[in-house]
Amino acid sequence: MSSLSNPSIQAQLAELSRQYREQLPNKLAAIRGAWNELQTGWNDTAAETLHRLLHSMAGSAGTMGLSAVGVVARSAEKLVKAVVAEPARLPEKRSDIAAAL
Repeated sequence: MSSLSNPSIQAQLAELSRQYREQLPNKLAAIRGAWNELQTGWNDTAAETLHRLLHSMAGSAGTMGLSAVGVVARSAEKLVKAVVAEPARLPEKRSDIAAAL
């Protein structure tokens, strides 16, 4: 019997997925908050926080059965990563990032 077919492990995975979904609104609010901070001007901390939050969501959402959320987060993460590397690109990428969020 595969360990993933073990009912106990399946129950644990289901519980983790439920908790992730429950926390998702807070994660999205944190992403929006970091993005809103960047609307008034460049802020290294907000930009790095936004990138980290998106990176985390891109990696974890699919694992929790939310692959579409992961795809969107990965797309936004790539845009934000480019801006973190080169902050002067924020004005040109602003509408793309906003659309991805």
